[in-house]
Amino acid sequence: MITLMQNNGDQSQAAEDFSRGVYFDGLTNWTSECFDFYDAVATIETDDLEESFKIHNKSRAFGLDDDRIKTIKEHCSMSVGDIVRDSDGNHHMVGGTGFALIDGGRA
Repeated sequence: MITLMQNNGDQSQAAEDFSRGVYFDGLTNWTSECFDFYDAVATIETDDLEESFKIHNKSRAFGLDDDRIKTIKEHCSMSVGDIVRDSDGNHHMVGGTGFALIDGGRA
């Protein structure tokens, strides 16, 4: 099972700096404190990262209900800067092409 984590709406300067940094620099300045800017928003019934992206975004783009997606809280389509946690507890950031493993992840 994949857990999708998205920005929690924190409007602080630290959150803004972090978001800008992720957009331009990826995981270069990642620290475990960056998880504070995210909330779990949905689970997706697959263990494949690429498939989770396809399942989630197809559902969101076409307004389809998909039983493989369980909503935790309101969310938007999966995009660059979002985090997915796999069934092994590893965290990956959605990139422009693929996913990057986040070192120092937490469950």
